[in-house]
Amino acid sequence: MLLEAPQPKRALLSMTPLIDVVFILLLFFMISSSFVYNQQISLNTAQGGAKSSDAQGNHLLLKQDGSVWLNRQQYSTHSKAFGSELSRIAREGEPLTAAAESKVAIQVFVSLLDQIRDAGAVNLNIAESVAP
Repeated sequence: MLLEAPQPKRALLSMTPLIDVVFILLLFFMISSSFVYNQQISLNTAQGGAKSSDAQGNHLLLKQDGSVWLNRQQYSTHSKAFGSELSRIAREGEPLTAAAESKVAIQVFVSLLDQIRDAGAVNLNIAESVAP
């Protein structure tokens, strides 16, 4: 004859599913996080919506074939002569008006703007594209 009621066994909590959930959450937050921050580019447009031929100073035109026309002279974007001309413009503080043909990819134009900024030019205007 049983005098005492049997004690119910306590259920043990398994840690394996909890660890799985923690790793799934960690993976989710790592994937959904952004580690690359977008940078903004400060730009001035030509005054009064002027075309690049109307503005004062140096005129730069990025062509679809990747060449650059600066003051009616053709350069390659990565040439030494182009870099030295940009450095001269930056050193003398002259204004520079940049334009691109309509079929030029935006990333190519932004890369050119980065190159101009790296040369030290601060007086930069963006204008509509016109023939050199």
